[in-house]
Amino acid sequence: RSDRVSLQRQGRDPKSLMADAYRQIDAAFSRPPSGTTPVLEKFQNSILSNQQIYIARWFFGDGVPDGGLMAIQEITKLLVNRPNPEMNP
Repeated sequence: RSDRVSLQRQGRDPKSLMADAYRQIDAAFSRPPSGTTPVLEKFQNSILSNQQIYIARWFFGDGVPDGGLMAIQEITKLLVNRPNPEMNP
């Protein structure tokens, strides 16, 4: 799946922002799980591609990532040792 939810405040009050967040998340999960779970690759790409902006990431998965335990360990290292943690909470 290539679903991506992107939330930006854009001057909205918290209630409007949360309503938009719920709408986008519900839409992304309206389809059942399918295909593979390339979590490590997605996180690597996101961290490398977004080093100069403030960004928070949430991951919603439906199973074990591709690569199993080895991928889980690499994901953990990547998140713990990410560059610019103040810009990547």
